[in-house]
Amino acid sequence: MHWIIKIGIVALVVATPVKWVSNVFGDKTYYDSPCFSSLEARLWRIYVCRARIAPSKLNYRDQEIEIKEAWIERRSKTCYLLIWFPYKKDMGGYQLCFTLEKGGEIFRSWPVPFWVSDDADHTFGICSSSSRKNNMVIYEHLETLPCSEKVSLIEGLKQPRPKDIEVTIDKK
Repeated sequence: MHWIIKIGIVALVVATPVKWVSNVFGDKTYYDSPCFSSLEARLWRIYVCRARIAPSKLNYRDQEIEIKEAWIERRSKTCYLLIWFPYKKDMGGYQLCFTLEKGGEIFRSWPVPFWVSDDADHTFGICSSSSRKNNMVIYEHLETLPCSEKVSLIEGLKQPRPKDIEVTIDKK
């Protein structure tokens, strides 16, 4: 029994510097990609509030897109306490995030449509992961929380924007 404890201690002593190097030099991004669900955002304690997208069902290129859920989370970065314990550090600002129930394949084929807010000169981000059940989240960086905004789904930034999608934020 004692040899198992000794092997565990040696493994911990060897693994800790490797984990430290990974934490310090591994990820140089300023902030993390968004959570893949509102539940995950709640578990990380960065969930702010719910958002509503209307209509929740859209028709684009003769394919249906259905919004599954939408939420606001604080923009954050994963940091580590005592090397081993991750937590989210608030980096200022917010992210409007939403997932799709249907229609995700549209965003995996060319030409990829863009989600844009009002007259912004940038598009929403799309983050996907093959290792997650809900493997795509669409997000927009926000410096402040608007009450609502108009969003368009377009094929190019110079294309006219119908602003036919309304995002309402439930500030509670």
